Amino acid sequence: MKKLWVVLLFAGIVLNAAVDPMLRATTPVARWEENAKKPGYQRFLEKKAQADRDGDKIKIVFLGDSITHFWEREISGRAVYEKEFVPYGVLNLSNSGDRTQHMLYITEKSGILEKLHPQLVVMMIGTNNFGQCSAEETVAAIQKGVAGVRFACPEAKILLFGIFPRGEGKNDPRYGKLIAEINERIAKLDDGKDIFYCDITDKLLEADGTLSREIMPDLLHPSKKGYEIWAAAIRPYVKKFVTRTPKLVAHRGESVYAPENTLPAYELAWRYGRCRCVETDVYLTRDNVLICCHDETAKRTTGVDWKITDKTFAELRTLDAGSWRDPMWCGTKLPSLQEVFMTIPENGHIFVEIKSAGPEFAKAFLKAKDAGGIRLDQVTIISFSADELKNVRRDLPQVRTLLLAEATQQPDGKFVFPSAEELIRQAKELGVNGLDLEQERINADYVQKVHDAGLECHAWTVDKVEDAEKLLAWGVDSLTTNRSRELGVELDDREK
Repeated sequence: MKKLWVVLLFAGIVLNAAVDPMLRATTPVARWEENAKKPGYQRFLEKKAQADRDGDKIKIVFLGDSITHFWEREISGRAVYEKEFVPYGVLNLSNSGDRTQHMLYITEKSGILEKLHPQLVVMMIGTNNFGQCSAEETVAAIQKGVAGVRFACPEAKILLFGIFPRGEGKNDPRYGKLIAEINERIAKLDDGKDIFYCDITDKLLEADGTLSREIMPDLLHPSKKGYEIWAAAIRPYVKKFVTRTPKLVAHRGESVYAPENTLPAYELAWRYGRCRCVETDVYLTRDNVLICCHDETAKRTTGVDWKITDKTFAELRTLDAGSWRDPMWCGTKLPSLQEVFMTIPENGHIFVEIKSAGPEFAKAFLKAKDAGGIRLDQVTIISFSADELKNVRRDLPQVRTLLLAEATQQPDGKFVFPSAEELIRQAKELGVNGLDLEQERINADYVQKVHDAGLECHAWTVDKVEDAEKLLAWGVDSLTTNRSRELGVELDDREK
């Protein structure tokens, strides 16, 4: 009798799930398991593999149904997608035919989002729920999806789009009122801080409220022109919240125009806007403050032969670090890392090179980071020192790291640069994200080997546009330069 009761109870639960629209809408379902040979399942496996491979590089995630999936479709959204989002690092987890419960499997059960640290998650789903779920049920599922993203990716901003019009448009007898009701309700999820709602219905419709086949050829999925309209709506949020994988890195700030490693140099770099990443060098002072200076002593940039690590921050702040560059910079001080952090915009990035800090680096870094008001994903730690990087990997495992490498002079006077195989092995042992290499010593084959090993490949110091074009053609991930403003303009001019 007990066995029969259990069987009946289980049957009741299954039957209830089958007939309860709320459960269909809000219960995570992996539809791909219905048939592992279906294209949707293969796409899921491919996207999961991309997340495993490129997790740290993915800054934008798309969630949705076929409308979002077709960003990657050649005849509709692909060209726009590749231009607007691929340069930032993007993962499209949408699948044709998905309903809210399938998206919820991604956000709650797949484990994919937990591997990522996106800065922006774009969501638009619900149209496939029509005919099975009410507006209330679809809204509840979308709310749950937003909550799932917030839980899995707490640092990401969510850009939630209203469901697109379909059929006859705003006044479609089957969908018009339903879409309007859902969109009105999910718009209230916008908190102006972490969740942003956007409705482009009017931009997709004709003046009379109907859909044009020029915008949606099948009155459901956008054409290339439709995706261009959608991209234009996403673009401001990308610009505001997403750090582009840096191509140009301002070496010690905009050091052509202002004293290197000083606040004016960093402020100019951001003001000129040719790069979204700067680089600085840090030492730990005697009283455990991270201060920005390239040389072991202050002599070259201040005229006073003090070893940085022997002095307190207050002592070093008495020095003039600007007059050597030009009298107009008289009185400029050596800044703390905290002060440099405070110059960084919300979508800016910084490479912090550790010159000498030791095991106390993490504590001093976190103090500077918290007071400077930046996020960990805005920082990459770089160093020539394996010991310094080991300390960072141990104490700050969530921070991106790169191993610097340069040629070393041998007893016979020749300079020797490590082979790609040597540096790849060392990088793997250290657990860093990639290599930052002396640009004169590498070639296309070298860069390819580094990338094939699953590592990033960055290059320094690149001041000539011819070198920059060559390195970018080889696929390097960033170029550190002393002249980011001019080099950016020159690169733009070459593209015209």
